[in-house]
Amino acid sequence: VTSLCSPRGFLARPSWCGEIILFTLALSGRQADDMEGGGEVSSPRQRGFSFAIDRGGTFTDVFAVCPNGRKVVTKLLSEDPARYSDAPREAIRRVLAEATGKDFPQDKPLPSEMIESIRMGTTVATNALLERRGERCALAITSGYKDLLHIGNQARPSIFDL
Repeated sequence: VTSLCSPRGFLARPSWCGEIILFTLALSGRQADDMEGGGEVSSPRQRGFSFAIDRGGTFTDVFAVCPNGRKVVTKLLSEDPARYSDAPREAIRRVLAEATGKDFPQDKPLPSEMIESIRMGTTVATNALLERRGERCALAITSGYKDLLHIGNQARPSIFDL
């Protein structure tokens, strides 16, 4: 991560490293608008909003880039059924409303033509596996692919030998 960011800003293009930027902002505690100017590699002006979302077990963190280049960082509780049914969707709704000054009701679909990209990562399933909670499940492997179960994390002597 440190090779992609510096104290002066981002060294990598946000279009391909949204998740890394979000992680870096969370670690540094800096707001995106506070970054010293000029740190980003120039890129063509985007047409819509871009979102990088990390949906965790407790919080959902969002890094958004508006069409005018403004950056927004926000955080919501991942579960808050009294206020919203889905944290990532709610975060997108709030960013769109704040940036455009328009009202986007929770019970209506969001205008997809305003959104250029959404990148989302989550640790929810990983946490459920590590904590051994959730439904019991089974893995079925099709005949002829049994070694895929052994491939695991790609740490094998002949990586291209399936």
